[in-house]
Amino acid sequence: LSATNDELHSQRDNLEEALTNLQNTQKQLIQSEKMAMLGVLAAGVAHEINNPLNFIKGGILTIENFLKANLMDRYEEIEQMVEIVNTGVERSAAIVKSLGHYSRKDDKVKTETNIHSIIDNCLLMLNNQLKKRVEVVKMYAPQPLIFSCNEGRMHQAILNILSNASQAIEDKGTIIITTEQVA
Repeated sequence: LSATNDELHSQRDNLEEALTNLQNTQKQLIQSEKMAMLGVLAAGVAHEINNPLNFIKGGILTIENFLKANLMDRYEEIEQMVEIVNTGVERSAAIVKSLGHYSRKDDKVKTETNIHSIIDNCLLMLNNQLKKRVEVVKMYAPQPLIFSCNEGRMHQAILNILSNASQAIEDKGTIIITTEQVA
């Protein structure tokens, strides 16, 4: 009876461990699905934002050309305002491009990638979360660090690491990013 009881306890422990493993696997699967959906959403948002940005860029170029052709004597007064609009469009386009990198679906495709570009794109995406609260110090290796990887997944990993680092800072703080090539 005692041996049977011990065996039942052992089987129960094994079942509880198996259940815990299944629950953890389920959580990871759900998280993976959420990340995949976020990637699809990011790609859709990036596409939808690109169209109005192109209209704005085209419109400001048309206005700029008109002013240069017809009101050149007044163009200098407006030039700074035109430049502000162009800067805003360029920043928005850079953010949209970063979203595009983040949402890449090419799971198995490996490309030559510069880690500094990936980090910079991720910092651009997190700019609103970081500014005024977190100082980012970049201590990059002097040469570009290029290696073969899945760029979309690398963006997701770096973005998650930087986001977690930012969230771990309660008030104000510093994130130091260092890259180096080890022989």
